[in-house]
Amino acid sequence: MSSNQRRYLSTIGVFGAASLIILAFLAFRPSDRISYELPVLTPFDRGDVTAISIARSIGTITLRQEAGRWLVAPGDFLADSVNVDFLLSTVTGFTITDVVSVSDDPGRYDLDEADRVRVTVEGEGGTLRVFDVGRRAATFGHTFVRIPGDSRILQAGGSLRSLFARAVDDFRDKSVLTFDPATITEITVTRELPDEPLQTVHLVRSATGWERGDEPGEGAAGTLDPAGIEAALRFLGDLPAYRFRYTDDPIGDPWLTVTLEGDETYTLSLYPELANIYPARSSGSDFTFDMFLFQAGLVSEPFGLE
Repeated sequence: MSSNQRRYLSTIGVFGAASLIILAFLAFRPSDRISYELPVLTPFDRGDVTAISIARSIGTITLRQEAGRWLVAPGDFLADSVNVDFLLSTVTGFTITDVVSVSDDPGRYDLDEADRVRVTVEGEGGTLRVFDVGRRAATFGHTFVRIPGDSRILQAGGSLRSLFARAVDDFRDKSVLTFDPATITEITVTRELPDEPLQTVHLVRSATGWERGDEPGEGAAGTLDPAGIEAALRFLGDLPAYRFRYTDDPIGDPWLTVTLEGDETYTLSLYPELANIYPARSSGSDFTFDMFLFQAGLVSEPFGLE
């Protein structure tokens, strides 16, 4: 064998050995995030949960179970049952799917103390689960999270930020008037606007439908819309607030009042427009709330009050 052949074979052997070393390093290096163990979470049932606390730098919101109902604080308002059900499903099904980083700045993921959302789930025996929610991850349907006591940046399933980073009003039961439209036997609608005559329509349900129970006078309403009246009753029978009002700002006198007689008396009053909404009050709520402008038309127009 010539010296050139020996040098050629030697070079191949050196490169081959180096390649094996590199492959072995890549295979066994500890930097691959898949090799990290995921946190072990102790499971619990939704029936075990008595409270969910959501803490942010701007304050803390707590949902708690009391006498078979869920309340939201501050304020101890009745919580929306659909929201509570979704929260319970989320905290019991909370799952870590990946380790993202062991050394990154948590601020990059909105997991620093100023931006994080800390969720604490309580049960009768104590704390069931605690986790911090950051911003939405690049992977669809995932969120960056951390577990207190674990410095790593983790990833969990679900769009958690939008679910937990909300205001008290978003967790409240928005129902402000509830009744069975079929039980309503009399309707009185009154509209009072500045520089216009008072308009009132009083209807009575008969065997053939709705009939006027009063004599139209000055400023009488226009043509009645029987189908629209039934639609208005269905709308009012399950009326949600757009949002509740938390200030004592004066709202004036009502310009539209609806009184419904059935198994009991139900009322709805709309007040002058403020910032593209109508403040309102109803017999089904202790709180002043807001309604959209177009909703007033759904209530007034079928009765000839345009």
